[in-house]
Amino acid sequence: SFQNAVKCLSEFACNAAFPDTSMEAIRLIRFCGKYVSERPRVLQEYTSDDMNVAPGDRVWVRGWFPILFELSCIINRCKLDVRTRGLTVMFEIMKSYGHTFEKHWWQDLFRIVFRIFDNMKLPEQQSEKSEWMTTTCNHALYAICDVFTQFYEALNEVLLSDVFAQLQWCVKQDNEQLARSGTNCLENLVISNGEKFSPDVWDETCICMLDIFKTTIPHVLLTWRPAGMEEDSSEKHLDMDLDRQSLSSIDKNASERGQSQLSNPTDDSWKGRPYANQKLFASLLIKCVVQLELIQTIDNIVFYPATSKKEDAEHMVAAQQDTLDAEIHIETEDQGMYKCMSSQHLFKLLDCLQESHSFSKAFNSNYEQRTVLWRAGFKGKSKPNLLKQETSSLACCLRILFRMYVDENRRDSWEEIQQRLLTVCSEALAYFITVNSESHREAWTSLLLLLLTKTLKINDEKFKAHASMYYPYLCEIMQFDLIPELRAVLRKFFLRIGVVYKIWIPEEPSQVPGTLSPV
Repeated sequence: SFQNAVKCLSEFACNAAFPDTSMEAIRLIRFCGKYVSERPRVLQEYTSDDMNVAPGDRVWVRGWFPILFELSCIINRCKLDVRTRGLTVMFEIMKSYGHTFEKHWWQDLFRIVFRIFDNMKLPEQQSEKSEWMTTTCNHALYAICDVFTQFYEALNEVLLSDVFAQLQWCVKQDNEQLARSGTNCLENLVISNGEKFSPDVWDETCICMLDIFKTTIPHVLLTWRPAGMEEDSSEKHLDMDLDRQSLSSIDKNASERGQSQLSNPTDDSWKGRPYANQKLFASLLIKCVVQLELIQTIDNIVFYPATSKKEDAEHMVAAQQDTLDAEIHIETEDQGMYKCMSSQHLFKLLDCLQESHSFSKAFNSNYEQRTVLWRAGFKGKSKPNLLKQETSSLACCLRILFRMYVDENRRDSWEEIQQRLLTVCSEALAYFITVNSESHREAWTSLLLLLLTKTLKINDEKFKAHASMYYPYLCEIMQFDLIPELRAVLRKFFLRIGVVYKIWIPEEPSQVPGTLSPV
């Protein structure tokens, strides 16, 4: 029978002694898929023992299911090159013929697909397990998201929750590559399909992101102590000196996204430490990476990838050329999902971002704890810090709030938005004043430019509320050695305060001598 033929090909494919035969067997299984697609009637009309199967499902039970099931067996049993080929063919069949599948067929199919990630079936050896996650699980994750996007209308009602659960599972594994892929796939999935999301689906999406945020905040960083350590308060002063030194050695060329903030991933100096510490530190490092990835994911989802980076560049140019009053419009900004999300959904994401910012700020301010971790071997070239998380989470938060603050469609939420903005910005400015390290302040340059430039663009009535709150902090900030662009924005800010509060009235541009005024 057809099923037996497919089973036979699967056994050939799983024979590790003959890799060429394995590849040929997989090619023939793929050809079987073409046969089922072209001759479904043969499988529907064929008489066999399973006549109790509904006529509409016979093509699935006799044709598609055996093919896809045997491919899943190849994936689960074979070495890397063969299982990778099996995985590719499995998803090629889905993409090519999925338009003929019924909804309940997809449910059966994804039960097979999700077996790839089944923790109980993963190899026992750590190195093999890591390879499986980095290769097969990683490949499968992207392929699942591609298929889901291609057949979104058919799949979202029956499989969205399962796909989100799978993404969350990937992010929570102690495998950096798989964790990154989980957040990246979440981003791709939402950007590709967000315009089709219903309010309920957006609810589910935000809950998924919130759950990932909460489960990956590395709280242990604030409390970890090596066994038998006693506190020595006399070292606190030394810790602060060391901290200034470590912050000043921040690598300015670190990649915008993905490079660990806490430790250089290629620095293995801590790997000779006790195994328990080594395993814990590796796990904490991955959580920090996920936090950073997720912040970037939210920014990319709401505003579309690269939009925020372009906006920061425009702010810098505007400050340099004294064109801060000009409107800045980034061509990709309307491609983000901002317009598809309700204020409540955005508030949920803002809560995540603020929690992430608060945590990283607490860690960066805890000089003693960072020194403890550093001395225990949890370090790269300098003492660990979460500067990138601290600044990027707040930047994303400010972008969302300011966008909502000038959005006429969200007028009902303006009061809450203003209250959040005033609180967030005041706390940010107050914190900046307390920062001791010059390089730490430098890391905040684009943040301050963003905050001040966005505030300058709001109307006079709203500006008054903000200026009165920020004024004392900005006076303090003037004492620091700021870059010219930041000084230019501050100057503009204080001039605007003068106009809004009627402290002074700008003079009209004087006429050039010898010219006549128009009649």
